[in-house]
Amino acid sequence: MQEDFFTNLRQIWSRYSSQREIEELCFKAMIDSYDRVRLITGISSLNENGIRDKFVIDLEDLSGILKHSLENCIIRIIPESHNAHTRKRTDIEFFLPFNKRSLIFECKKLSSAERRYLNDGLLRFVELVYAQNEKDAAMVGFVVSKNLKGIIKKLKEMVGKFHIIRLYNRQVLGYEYSFQSLHRRLNTSEILISHLFFHFN
Repeated sequence: MQEDFFTNLRQIWSRYSSQREIEELCFKAMIDSYDRVRLITGISSLNENGIRDKFVIDLEDLSGILKHSLENCIIRIIPESHNAHTRKRTDIEFFLPFNKRSLIFECKKLSSAERRYLNDGLLRFVELVYAQNEKDAAMVGFVVSKNLKGIIKKLKEMVGKFHIIRLYNRQVLGYEYSFQSLHRRLNTSEILISHLFFHFN
């Protein structure tokens, strides 16, 4: 019986070539979900949490990318995860039980290059409120303005002056409206932030 269990476990894991591949599934799934979520009637009129919730529902119910990993408990999605110590709630947490780590996605609805993207979002990673034991995380902008490229350009400039070590021009898994930045946190550790922007207009 125990031998059957380990045989089954090996078969499940043989689908993935590395831990990195599993982590990348979280980003791929978010980008893939956007293609469906953006088509929901009235999506841009929802508040930040409403849009976030539509992503979570799609990820759990419609994502072919995550289907196998969710069914086999390789990835768990924890929406609006509450931290009792900091009294803050992360928007989406992908928990990866195999290495006991979390990928935190903090979401902001934006009609312009608002400073709250930094002060109510990115700063939480810098101050170790979110992802304190992790080396990477993500910021997601739900952009509800026609000026998508202008907003991304301005936010990129702002991010490039915010506890920055390095600003990268590279895209996240080839997604056009994305970039990455490396930041120094309060305890001097570093965190890599992937910035993804989804247009709802």
